[in-house]
Amino acid sequence: MSIKKSLKKLDSVWQEAETKSTSEFSIIPDGHYKAKIDSMDVGESKKGRLQVVTTFKIAEGKKKGKEVRRFDGLDNDVSMSFFKGYLDTIGMDIPESISDLPEVLSEFLNEFDK
Repeated sequence: MSIKKSLKKLDSVWQEAETKSTSEFSIIPDGHYKAKIDSMDVGESKKGRLQVVTTFKIAEGKKKGKEVRRFDGLDNDVSMSFFKGYLDTIGMDIPESISDLPEVLSEFLNEFDK
């Protein structure tokens, strides 16, 4: 099944999921960092879970140059809620429909580069 079809099946769960803070689960200590997002891709994990993988590099401070990958599951309302919180934190508009996510992520990255 294509990613787009898999996302479409989850649309009603996406719309019901609330936005939650993700700060509790960060692998970088809390704080403000300048970072460059290199990629945000929707795909499947090795076990078949739908997820978004975000790769970025820290641009300043003690962690400068550190590449960080973030894996956000899209398999249930709880993980979607935390992913929505992450999107809110990085200043991205949350799409109404999860099936629009790949295009919205691509547009965001194009704007982020500017």
